[in-house]
Amino acid sequence: MWYAVGFKTEVTFGCGATAIISLILLSKQSRLFHQAKLSWENPILFVSCDTAPIRQEQEATIVSTFGLWDGERIHEWGRRGRRGVRLISTEIHKGKINLSFGNEGETTWAELMHGITNKEEALDVKEKFWRETGVKATIVGW
Repeated sequence: MWYAVGFKTEVTFGCGATAIISLILLSKQSRLFHQAKLSWENPILFVSCDTAPIRQEQEATIVSTFGLWDGERIHEWGRRGRRGVRLISTEIHKGKINLSFGNEGETTWAELMHGITNKEEALDVKEKFWRETGVKATIVGW
């Protein structure tokens, strides 16, 4: 009798632990999906793999109001209050765009091949960055 009661208790705790772990993982995946959705719905610059021959395995890179999605990872900015990650600077060169983002403790730089063909497009992207993020992009070499 005690064996049956003990076995049921262990099974109950095991099922409860599995349910809690599953809910935590589901919550993390839901958050990642939400961030990816924000990036897809609010793009500033869309870089396809045709313009970035360095990494052929990715489909696209999106620079958006809320972050950078490189096809496998989301680098978010503009959220989590004053101590959160912010877009710091943007430089638009003829063949690439340089982004720096971070907080007080850490800064990350990204360089993307953008595929912008003329100065008018570069000025449009510069205006989008200013309007959407508040960061003044610098145009270099046009």
